Amino acid sequence: DHFPVTEETVAGLMGEGGSLAAAMDAGRVYLLDHGIVEGVPTKKGTTLPAALSLFHVDGEGRLMPLAIQLGQTPDAGPVFTPRDPPWLWLTVKMFVQCADAAYHEAASHLLRTHLITEPFVIATARHLSDCHPLSALLAPHFEHTIAINYAARTQLLVPGGPIDMTMAAAFAGTVEIVKRAWAEWRFDDHHLPRSLAARGVNDVEALPG
Repeated sequence: DHFPVTEETVAGLMGEGGSLAAAMDAGRVYLLDHGIVEGVPTKKGTTLPAALSLFHVDGEGRLMPLAIQLGQTPDAGPVFTPRDPPWLWLTVKMFVQCADAAYHEAASHLLRTHLITEPFVIATARHLSDCHPLSALLAPHFEHTIAINYAARTQLLVPGGPIDMTMAAAFAGTVEIVKRAWAEWRFDDHHLPRSLAARGVNDVEALPG
């Protein structure tokens, strides 16, 4: 309802005779929703759109952008497509990449890779002997985790640090994205087969590769 893409919007963009309805019925249409970044603080002079992006699997099995709205409602502006002037379509895609980079840095990478691992490192060290089989299995995965996380908290993600200087979300926005992602995090959501199924990207025929 908030992303008014119609057959007319994407007419002629899905191959000869291709239609949005047929592609959706075949499970070959995917939505990328950056709503989590809506309203987060940004570095002065930058913007971080909470974009909605529609992708489709083309005739060669490639996942291709089909339509983009740079906001969560139609009030945010028009729906852009590859029919727009090349410079405009490229600019719109760059805005989406900016939102994706902010989400990846804060949620996918910092939170779900680094910060969430640290409690497991500590719990393993406190409660399992070094001789315990689980300790031996986990040790390579835990190597340097605490040292890297300490560096992230004291050097990387600090006011005036590298993230603050180079990312649109800067320090305050990155911390806010971490908070929002943590609020919806569940351990069992990150079992890979379950995660792929929940996101509808586990059908290798519909989405090759």
